[in-house]
Amino acid sequence: MKKPLYFTIAVTITFLLLACTNGVSENGTKQLQIIYINNDSPEKRRAEIVQDTQIITLNNTKYHSYITRTPNDSLPYVTGKDGITYVDNTITLRITRGNVPIFNRTFTKNNFATLVNDEFLREATLEGMVYDKTTPEGIKYAVSLCYPQTDLYMPVSITIDIHGRMEMIQAEEMPAETAHEEHSSHI
Repeated sequence: MKKPLYFTIAVTITFLLLACTNGVSENGTKQLQIIYINNDSPEKRRAEIVQDTQIITLNNTKYHSYITRTPNDSLPYVTGKDGITYVDNTITLRITRGNVPIFNRTFTKNNFATLVNDEFLREATLEGMVYDKTTPEGIKYAVSLCYPQTDLYMPVSITIDIHGRMEMIQAEEMPAETAHEEHSSHI
């Protein structure tokens, strides 16, 4: 009687340990971790901290992509059309090839001032960044600036080439796979 009970307990503990470990998905290429922040201030709303790690292959070379979105109280607050105050975010993008850093930058919404109008920028928050795809030009990311708690947003596309150079394009103005010079910014 005791042997089946011990076996059941051991299997249950093993299962729970495996279920609770934070690991890479089956294909070994992506890890997404969302950390919730306790919002102690009823007058300000903040997004969660989001960390996204991926292995991306470009030209038969593996790159590690790390994206972290963090609410930042040192940035100016944004008051939405609903009268609620929101904490804006910073997004850090880090790309490495092996142990060699290729790109490392922390973005605020002001980094996109050349691509969106001043009024939108003043009323929007930097909502998120996700890996989009690889192209011959480099690794593409989709960035969204949006009015808080609405579906209204301005999409921006960022491309990082193999040397760490960045190009930003207002995605709404961009036909498939081409860029308009008046809506792009090279850094």
